[in-house]
Amino acid sequence: METRIRLALLFGGLPLPVVQHPVGPYRLDMAYPALCIGIEYDGREHLTQERAMRDLDRQAYLTAAGWRKIFRFRAGTVLGHPTAIPSAVRAYVEGEARRRGVSPATLPITAA
Repeated sequence: METRIRLALLFGGLPLPVVQHPVGPYRLDMAYPALCIGIEYDGREHLTQERAMRDLDRQAYLTAAGWRKIFRFRAGTVLGHPTAIPSAVRAYVEGEARRRGVSPATLPITAA
């Protein structure tokens, strides 16, 4: 499913994200580190109460570490609406560019 997300981003005109990007004790499935944007696939195992509690701790850590946005996609989106993936990420990047007062094309999406 992570490969499908990466392909959706690529086919949607975005650069390929860094995979398994480390942030402290965690690894993001995919990331655009220069903008602190994470992209995660949340499969069925994320629906258990125990996993949900671990995910909350993980999210708190990522937020404290400065990660501005973590996108979470489930199977229904990945399989049924893959074009929603790059659309959501692009909309966030464009909003971030407006916030910074620059063109989206000038934002360093991937690390140099």
